[in-house]
Formats: sequence, structure tokens, C-alpha cells
Amino acid sequence: MSQERGDHGTLGEDEQKGADSGTSPGDDGRRLPPQITPSYDLFGNPLMPASSDPVGSAGPDRGSRFNQGTTGSPPGAVTSTTQSDANKQTISVVTYVIGGLGVLAIFGFFAVMGVKMIMGWHHDTKTISISTSTTTATDTGSKTSVSTDISTTSSGMSPTEIYKACAPSVVTLTIITKGYAVSVDRCKLTDPYGEGGDDPILALLDDNGKPTLYQKGKPVEKALGILHLPKGTKGSVLVVLAKATPFLFAVDEDSKPVLEKGKVVPLPLKTGFEKYDCTGVGSGFYVRPNIVATNWHVVSDKAMGDAGFRGGLAQVTDKPAKFTITDKPIAFDPVHDLALVYVPGTDCKPLTMEPDYGKLKVGEPVYALGSPYAMAGSISDGIVASDELRPAEDGDRDAPKLYIQHSAKIDHGFSGGPLLDNQGHVVGVNTAHKGNGAVNLAVAARYVEDLLDKPSTQEQIDKLSKKSQVDLHG
Repeated sequence: MSQERGDHGTLGEDEQKGADSGTSPGDDGRRLPPQITPSYDLFGNPLMPASSDPVGSAGPDRGSRFNQGTTGSPPGAVTSTTQSDANKQTISVVTYVIGGLGVLAIFGFFAVMGVKMIMGWHHDTKTISISTSTTTATDTGSKTSVSTDISTTSSGMSPTEIYKACAPSVVTLTIITKGYAVSVDRCKLTDPYGEGGDDPILALLDDNGKPTLYQKGKPVEKALGILHLPKGTKGSVLVVLAKATPFLFAVDEDSKPVLEKGKVVPLPLKTGFEKYDCTGVGSGFYVRPNIVATNWHVVSDKAMGDAGFRGGLAQVTDKPAKFTITDKPIAFDPVHDLALVYVPGTDCKPLTMEPDYGKLKVGEPVYALGSPYAMAGSISDGIVASDELRPAEDGDRDAPKLYIQHSAKIDHGFSGGPLLDNQGHVVGVNTAHKGNGAVNLAVAARYVEDLLDKPSTQEQIDKLSKKSQVDLHG
């Protein structure tokens, strides 16, 4: 094994001999005791005292040995350089331990996030970014540290963004209904199926001037009514037309005419007809160029249905101009309470439809756009309240399930407006609310698509397309 003497060069012949024999010459020529090589443990600490002989070579793992004649630490002492190597190994172990704990912590975080996503705790798509920083251990004793910065960003649009994108495609509808009401001298006659108890018994005239009674949206031969007498009493009556003149007959609890001496006798009251005009306000939104979707009850009368429709006005949100509605509605779907109306000239873009209501989850945000009490351009927010469609009639198991239940506040005038998800897509058509507005219902958007796809609807669209020379199919 070759040895070096640090700054003094290679050992001479005598010195080499002395090194090989286990002795080395002193300054006075004396031979020193044999050198004892110290033993070290795993961490570099001496198990035996080092030799007093300062002469030697630089060991690979022990630090530098003192050269002959050099002053320094006393014999047998562990130098600071050796202790620094021990610290390095100690810090290395600490680094491994802390690093392992950091890896376990990060692994545990991702495991928890994975379980949450599997269990459906997050309904919105999230973008997760993780940044880590590590400080390397040094001889000064610094420990390895790991810092994690986690941020999440929702992929949905904000209410402001949804309003800006969708409100310009929403319209306020003012619909005019005209007909004739049955009048009774000094008495009041009302329809028991009307709203508020004040709706009259209505009739329409055909092209020949012959009247036809209407009730529940359909033509009837006889209509049931409530007669209010001057003294505050009231009773059920049956209204029947005879030669274009309405007659009233008293009825029993089963709505059958009361007989007098075995005969059906009309009440001795003077009856006739008077003009009836009604204006209703609702909402709608574009589903094709120049074609607006709304509720059937917005463009129809509850008693006369669409037969009493006489047009109206449409005003686009945030635009002062009003557009006249002259054509009859393109299509009706009374079962799903839907209608399509032709409103040309607005240049409004159709909203994007989302017909798959199965994608909606309880708790997801939704937004209602419309014109409550004719206040155009209103928005309210809420969440999906049920993952099942609700029936048209409570408690009727056989009734068709049409409605998405949500908590976005709607009121009179919101009917026919869109219900939007957080992407600005139409998931339903707002139709009704119950109680104090905690229960709100919207017809699923898939039924709008079904109405648009009907052959009769397509035929009407084709006719209007030729009339206006505009592609209404979108």
C-alpha cells in the first residue's frame, strides 16, 4: 500500500522501513511504540482510542491524519472532520425517514381524494395542482422539508357569466286571448275549474258566428258553473246553449239537472254573451332561429286552450324593441305543458339544450331565467333537489313524470323560461312552484327536443322557413 506524507512528499528509505516494521523514527532518532489502528462503529464513532503516533496517511473514511511534527488535537481525540462525516450519515437517515413520511402523506392524500371522487362527493369537475419543494440536508444539520400547495378550480361558469351568455336569448312574452263570456243579469257566473274563483264561463264564435262553449281547454256541449246570487248565496248550475242562447239549469250534488214536476226547467234568468279579453305574461327562450319555446299555459287560456290565442308581443332581454306575434303557435304539447312560438326578426342565438336529465345530480347548481311579474331579465339560483323526475299530479302513481325539482326561486312570469346548469345549457323549462317557492318544477328539456322532432312540427317550420326565407332548423 503506497503512502504519502501530505506536504513533505514521499517517505525515505529509512522511514519506509520503519513504517513496514510498525515503528517510525522520532525527531531524536528514537523508535516510537507500534501504532494501534482505531476501530469505528457504523456511524463513524471510535470504539478504541487512536494511536499517539501523528504520522500516517489520509484514510478514505477516517479523515486526514496529522503529519509528523504538526500540532493539532491531542492523541486519541476524534477530530471535528470525523464528527462531520458522522453528522452526514445521521442527517441522511433523518432525510430518508422524513422523506418517507412525506411520500406516505402525499400517497394518503391522493387515496382520500380518490375515495371521495368514487363516492361522488365532488359533483363538479375539478382541476387539482400540487407543487412540492424540498430542502436538501447539509453538514449544518438542515432537515429535509416538503411543502404542498393544493388549489382547486371549478369547471363551471359563474352566475354572471351564465347571465351574460344566456339572457340575450330569453324573451318576455305578452299573450292576448280573446273570446266571449257568458253573462247573467244581476248575477255572477264563474268557472269552478278556473284560477282564483273569478274566471267566467267562456265561448268562442266560429266563422258563421255560432258560439261554442269551452271548459278545461276543450270545446264542450255543456259546462258546469257556479252561480253567485245578489244576496251572497251560490249554487251549482249547468250551462247549455240552445240556438246560440245560453240557458242555466240547477243541478244536484252529482251535477245532474234538478227536475221540476218531472221536467228539466231552466232558471228564470236573463243570459247572454259579452266580449272577453285577457292578457298574460310569461317567458320563453330561443331553441331554433326565430323559434321560441315556452309553456303551453303561457300562450293559451285555461278554459279555451290555444283556440283563444290572438297573438301578442315579445321583448328580448335588455332590448327596448318589441316584436309582434301574429302567427299561431307552431306546436302545442299540453301533456308536457310546452309550446313553440314563431318570433322572427330578433337575430337571437338559440340556447344549447341538454336533453339527458340523467346527468343531473342532487346538489348541482341550477339557474332560472325569466320575467317575474313582467320584470324582464331576472335570474335566480338554486340546486337540483331530487334526482328523480316528479309527476304532474302529486300522489298519482300513473301520472307521467315530467318535472325536475329544484330550489331556484320562480314566481308568476317565470313560466316558460329556461332552467340552466352551470355550463349554461338548458336542462328544463320552468313551469310551476308550490307553497312558498321552496318546491319549484321545470319540465325536462328532452320533451322540448321531442316536440321539435315531431313531423307536424317540422312541417310547420318548413312553411315558416319558406315564408321568411330563413333557415329555422338551426
